[in-house]
Amino acid sequence: MFGLCLTPCKSATKNSESACKLRIRQAFDDYEYYQDGDVIIGGVFTVHSAVQDFQFTKAPLEHMICMAPFYLWYAHVRIFLFTIEQINNNKEILPNITLGYHLYDSCLDTRKAVKSVLQILSGPGKTIPNYSCSERGKVAGFIGDHYSVTTVPIAQILGIYGHTQISYGATDYSLSDRRVYPHFFRALQNERVHFLIIADLLKHFGWTWVGIFTSDDDGGNQQSLILTKYLNDQGICVAYTIHSNKGIKNDLHHISEIVRKSSAQVIVICGPLTYASISTLLVLKDIFHSKTLILPPSWASKEEVFLANIGTFNGSLGIELFPIFFSGPENYFKDIKPSKFPNDGLLADIYSLYLQCLSLSSLKNKMLNFFYRISLQNCTGKESLGNLGMDLFTGVSPRVHFAVNVMAHAVESMNLNLNTAPYKREKRTNFKHQYNLPPTSNSLKQLP
Repeated sequence: MFGLCLTPCKSATKNSESACKLRIRQAFDDYEYYQDGDVIIGGVFTVHSAVQDFQFTKAPLEHMICMAPFYLWYAHVRIFLFTIEQINNNKEILPNITLGYHLYDSCLDTRKAVKSVLQILSGPGKTIPNYSCSERGKVAGFIGDHYSVTTVPIAQILGIYGHTQISYGATDYSLSDRRVYPHFFRALQNERVHFLIIADLLKHFGWTWVGIFTSDDDGGNQQSLILTKYLNDQGICVAYTIHSNKGIKNDLHHISEIVRKSSAQVIVICGPLTYASISTLLVLKDIFHSKTLILPPSWASKEEVFLANIGTFNGSLGIELFPIFFSGPENYFKDIKPSKFPNDGLLADIYSLYLQCLSLSSLKNKMLNFFYRISLQNCTGKESLGNLGMDLFTGVSPRVHFAVNVMAHAVESMNLNLNTAPYKREKRTNFKHQYNLPPTSNSLKQLP
């Protein structure tokens, strides 16, 4: 997943530093958020959506440069930080214990995600697997990631160390295997539940002749096979299965011809949400616009898909099991600006991309101009994304909020079990009542 170079061990008399050195491909900016505490909650979140490898002059290894941040994904980071602050200010939860955090942006890249996990396990400073440099807090568990492609390798590593992980967006069915991932949990249902619901929906409307559009990878292939089985069980026939591509002209023409010539007026989308999948839909928007698209939660809950070209998805149906949104103190979120958080690298990147503001780093400005081909300008740091019609927290799911609270209560329960002194617990917040969550449906109970 990422390059490791181990130098030969030398005599301690020749080198007063570490005898063995671990060399990992560096990121130009790690986007690190750290606060010390008695207990640390690790976080690996997706904010940037791609990584570009770049070779700097005289650098021994290529650097990973995170590209294309999305402001609604950044909202998850702010909700994570806000929730920990909220818990620390609540004397009824974890009394006499302060929560800290250590969080990174995975940039939707497996190498960056794995690097981030190893760094959090090592603590502040150098990345040293199997050794923690933290002076105080121990890592209680991890929140993240957003997508399955980075969540799976994270779960594989954390499974070795026995650390609890709660994902706020990954739906890959393989993560449900308790034998392989005994310490993994998530704040939403797996993808097979969604396929059952989609099959019931199609049957309800009498749509028995449909197409399938999926990503061109192992996850897309696996999901399309499972979806086809569930559709067939309901008497629904699949006219064709097409895969997204990387923009090859001949492949795009082939996809266009299949969709145009087929009599199927409904297309079910499955597979991981990838750049290639979105690009294919947008490039062939005139073809797909005439069809009814059925979007699973992994697509329907990602507002960036629709904002990219809302016309392509006009008239589509999206499946969202719990369409609830996070609501926090209004003033807290409206005041999130670079002037208040001058050291927030993710926020600076978002302002540079969306408001074309110069960053504090001249090298960063040159890179932004090189990669995005945009002209940057001086900003006061008080500008609001709302000026561009962007509400940072409109439509953002509270799943991150749920995950952090669940982990905090788990830490509290462990602390109570270890503490023999008398202690009275106050009544816990009922999350289902607080957020009006619907009861579990019969279709979920019938899952194999």
